Amino acid sequence: MEIAPDFFDYFEAAAKLLDTDKSIMAVSSWNDNGQKQFVYDPKALYRSDFFPGLGWMLTKSTWMELSPKWPKFTYWDDWVRLKEVHGGRQFIRPEVCRTYNFGEHGSSMGQFFDQYLKPIKLNDAHIDWNSEDLSYLTEVRFNLFLREKVDVSIRVCLMLVLVTLGKLLDQIWERCR
Repeated sequence: MEIAPDFFDYFEAAAKLLDTDKSIMAVSSWNDNGQKQFVYDPKALYRSDFFPGLGWMLTKSTWMELSPKWPKFTYWDDWVRLKEVHGGRQFIRPEVCRTYNFGEHGSSMGQFFDQYLKPIKLNDAHIDWNSEDLSYLTEVRFNLFLREKVDVSIRVCLMLVLVTLGKLLDQIWERCR
């Protein structure tokens, strides 16, 4: 596993959140959707209901809760994603990954490495995380932050998208005949 230049600073700053906000189960350095074409902002962090997996940190008390039940012969990341395991707690994840899995072998038995893991972008910028205000990631503040983002977003009508796409496909089909 390769780590970003700000990997340790990221976890040091995020540990403060983890210690104070009990609605956060773990902090991850991974974004499952962190392929180069989907990520932009190296400072962007999000709360997620989905456990991101690779390169993560949790508190000792959470480890003491989980370790006696930790699965021995199954995908532990899928186990952590079960609601009865995480208990509704959320996870912090970056937009741009702080870890990169460079090995095909050992990553889901190599099944999907080329398609999903190889294109992941590893952060190359050094962010001074200890000077960043991460309080927007606390449960109440993040819900407000998210509401503001939704309120100013552009509404997209699915039917309009499908009709437009259908017309475009018709035009392409006509050209190919």
